[in-house]
Amino acid sequence: MKILDKSTVFFFSVSNNPSKRGSNFYNNLFLKKKKNFIYVPLLIKNNFFFEKFLNFLKSGIIKVGGISVSMPLKSYAKKISNQQHRSVILSKNANTLIFKKKKIYSYNCDFLAAEKIFKNKKFNNFVIIGAGSLALTFINLLKNKKIFIFNRTKKNVNKLIKKYSNVFELNLNNSKKIKNSCIINVSPEHNHKKFLKLVDFNEIKYICDCVIEKKSKLNKISKKYSIKYTNGNYFYECQRNFQKKIYLNGKL
Repeated sequence: MKILDKSTVFFFSVSNNPSKRGSNFYNNLFLKKKKNFIYVPLLIKNNFFFEKFLNFLKSGIIKVGGISVSMPLKSYAKKISNQQHRSVILSKNANTLIFKKKKIYSYNCDFLAAEKIFKNKKFNNFVIIGAGSLALTFINLLKNKKIFIFNRTKKNVNKLIKKYSNVFELNLNNSKKIKNSCIINVSPEHNHKKFLKLVDFNEIKYICDCVIEKKSKLNKISKKYSIKYTNGNYFYECQRNFQKKIYLNGKL
């Protein structure tokens, strides 16, 4: 068991659905690197409680190194930072905060991972499953491409359509016209049956799954149609590798 003292530096992950995945990885990493750091996952449901937590951290009662930010707090994380990395400026949200010299620095490792994955990949169209902050990250990365959104509810889709001229809702009228396309899944919950009826998988060249699932239906589809596929673990590891460099003061 790690013994904490006054010099221990705290790192946190904040989410409305926290897991032990990040804490297991980082605490083992900090131990290996002989760092007096500890990584703690916290349940924080909304911006109100996130603000309260940030005020506590700013009090200086404990030493804080950084925060890994998940849904639904990424947009707020961008707003409260003093200095934004280009990944935050371009994506319009943040998933990593660093506390240094009484300032908060923000980064978006999701954007950096997406940028790496799609480097040198060319498609005519993109279909994004989901309309949350991670979808926004991809939309801002692919700002010059035609993007079709498939989501459970229309509220967030309509917001994106109003804001971006290259974003459209995926429907029966436009789905069959989509050629040489890539599917990006950023939503753990969606209507698979409805989605299957809309998409011609013979025109799908690549599936980037950002959701970690043991039995992914998109993986099964990729095998059936011989589509190149990367799973949620790969995306998670890409973004975590960038975050690890940030936490350990490495160069991006």
